[in-house]
Amino acid sequence: MKQKLVFALAALLLCVNAGKVPMSNNEETLRQLNEGYVKAFVHHDMDWYRAHLADDFLCFVSNGAVIDKTTFLQQPQSNVKEWRLDELKIRVFNDNAALIHAISVFTMNDGTVRRSRYTDSYMKIGGEWKAVSAQK
Repeated sequence: MKQKLVFALAALLLCVNAGKVPMSNNEETLRQLNEGYVKAFVHHDMDWYRAHLADDFLCFVSNGAVIDKTTFLQQPQSNVKEWRLDELKIRVFNDNAALIHAISVFTMNDGTVRRSRYTDSYMKIGGEWKAVSAQK
C-alpha cells in the first residue's frame, strides 16, 4: 500500500512539474462543452445550444443587454472564419457547479480580429452539465 502511494505521488509530481495537472472527468466534460459552445457559435448550430443551455439560460452582453434562451437562439449567423481560445480556466465547485473563463480570439470573414473575455456558468441539471449563464 505504501509503495502504491509513493508511485501515485511521484506521478502527480511529474505532472505538476511538467505543467500538466490531470483533469477530473468534470473538467474534461466542461472543456468539451466549452469547445462545443464556441463551435456552435461559429457554425450557427442552434441545435447544439438547444441541447446544452438550461431552460432559464441568460446571456449578459457587453452592451448591458440581458438575453434569455429564446432570444439567444434567434441570434443571426456569425461571420467568424477562425477562432481560438486563450487563458482557458475551468473552476468546478462541489461537483455540480462550474465557471469557465477564457479569451476568445476570432478572425472575422473580412479579416478583422476581435478578442473577447468571457465567463460561462454551468450547473448539473438532472445529472447533466448545462450552461445557465454567459457573460460576453
